[in-house]
Amino acid sequence: MEHGKAINRATVVGMQKMTFEEWLVYGVENKFCSPQVCDTHDGAPMTETEEKIWDEGHDPCVLIVRLGNEEEWEATAKDYLEI
Repeated sequence: MEHGKAINRATVVGMQKMTFEEWLVYGVENKFCSPQVCDTHDGAPMTETEEKIWDEGHDPCVLIVRLGNEEEWEATAKDYLEI
């Protein structure tokens, strides 16, 4: 897949077609992403390097990707994203 192209509802890994849920579990199990956390209550997880930068008074960017379906995002993200 080319960088920047949208992921389809079902993603193909090798020749196996996966549902969104299967794709997400595959990513977590293979350490492609972290398990889910609650940003509101727990904050975004940071690496040791990011924590050190934070503790030194700097403001590291911690990139977050929220997952959901199109209908959910269309209703809530209009002010943040060009849809």
